Amino acid sequence: MGVMLTSVTDAARFIGVHGLRATMREALPALISNLKAAKISRGDARDLGAITEVVLQSRLASLADLSDPYRYGSSYERFLSNASNVFSKATGLSYWNDGMKTIASVMTQNRMARNILKATQEIQSPQGGGVLQVDYSKLPDAEKRYLAFLGIDENMAGRIADQIRTHGVEERGIWGANVGDWTDPQAARTWAAALNKDVDRTIITKGVADNPVWMQNNGWKLVMQFKGFALAAHQRVLIAGLQENPLRLAENLVFASALGMMIGYLKFMERGDTEGANRLLDNPGLWISEGLDRSGILTIPFEVSNTAEKLGMPIGIKSGIQAAAQDEDRGGSLSRYAQRNKLGAVLGPSAGLFRDLSTIAEQTAKGSFTKGGVGSLVRQIPGGSLPGVRTATYGFLKPALEEGIE
Repeated sequence: MGVMLTSVTDAARFIGVHGLRATMREALPALISNLKAAKISRGDARDLGAITEVVLQSRLASLADLSDPYRYGSSYERFLSNASNVFSKATGLSYWNDGMKTIASVMTQNRMARNILKATQEIQSPQGGGVLQVDYSKLPDAEKRYLAFLGIDENMAGRIADQIRTHGVEERGIWGANVGDWTDPQAARTWAAALNKDVDRTIITKGVADNPVWMQNNGWKLVMQFKGFALAAHQRVLIAGLQENPLRLAENLVFASALGMMIGYLKFMERGDTEGANRLLDNPGLWISEGLDRSGILTIPFEVSNTAEKLGMPIGIKSGIQAAAQDEDRGGSLSRYAQRNKLGAVLGPSAGLFRDLSTIAEQTAKGSFTKGGVGSLVRQIPGGSLPGVRTATYGFLKPALEEGIE
C-alpha cells in the first residue's frame, strides 16, 4: 500500500503535460464515463501496449531495478522478479498504474487527433473525390512541437487524419481512433509509437536510456537501487518541463506538492508515528519540504540534500525551507528517509540491510536491545510494507517491543 500511496502524485502529471483545462475536461470522462469514444480509446491503448501493468507487473520491478535488460541472470534474480510480480498486485500498484495510464492514454490520443484534424482539410481534386491537405500553420507553436516530439510530420499527419476520419468516433469532445480497423499499417505503427512515448513520460516509466552507463556496474547497481526513478523523473519531468512549458511545470509542482504533503502525513500515520505527523502540522517549512520531496519533480536535488542531512550536515533544502518558514522546531526528517540508517542512505538499501543485520546480531549477542535495534529488527519482517501489515507492525508491534526493552 505504501508504494501505491507514494504514486498518488502521478495524478499531477496530467496537468504538467496536457494542462489544467484539458485535465478537467478529459481526465475523469476518460476513466469513468460510458462514452463510446472513450471506450474505443481505452481499448486501443490496451491493444497498443500502453496499459499492461496488471499483465506485466513492470512498475515495481522497474523501481527496484529488477528489470534491467543487461543484468546477469540467476535463479535468485528470477525469484526476486517473481516476488515483485506478487507484491505489485498485493500493494495495488498495478491497478493504480493502469488506471493512471488509462487516463493518460485517452488524453494523449484525444490531443493528437484534435491537432491532426485541425491541421488537415479536405479539398476536391480535379480528378474528383476529396484529398486531404495538411497545413501545420493552423496549429499553435506548442502543438507543432508536441507532434514533432511524438514523431508525426505533415506527411504522416495526413495519413493518420485519413484513417481517423474514416474509422474514428467522436463523442462530446472525446475521440476514439479505432486503430484496430485502420488500413494503413505505417500510420497505425506511428500512432502506437507516439502513444506509448507520451504515456510513458506522463506516468513516469523508466527506460534503459534513463540510467547512465556506469550504473550497469554491479557495485553501483547496489548503491543506486531504487534511485533509477529519480534519474528518470529528473529528465522526463524537470528538464523536459523547463524546456517545453514552464507554466505547466509550475502548475504541476504546486499540485504535486500539495499531494506530496498529504502523502507525507499519511506515511507517518501509516507507521503509527503520530509524533512525526504532528510535527508536520506544527512546522510549515518541514511540511512544505515533505511535499516538494514527494512531488517527484525535484528528485535529484532532494536525493543529494536528504542524504547530506541524514549524515548530520547542517545545510540542505529542508533546512533552508525551515529557516525561511521560521519553523519553531528545526529538527525532524522527511518521511522517505525517516527509517533509513546512515549507511543505507549513502550506499543504498543493500548496505542498509547489512547494517541492520549486524546491529541485530550484535545486540542479540549482548542480550540487550536498544530502540535502534528494535527498528532494525522490525524492518526485516517479510511483507512489512504490505497494506495493514505495516500499520500493525509499526503501530502495535514496534511500540510493544520498545516498551518491553525499557
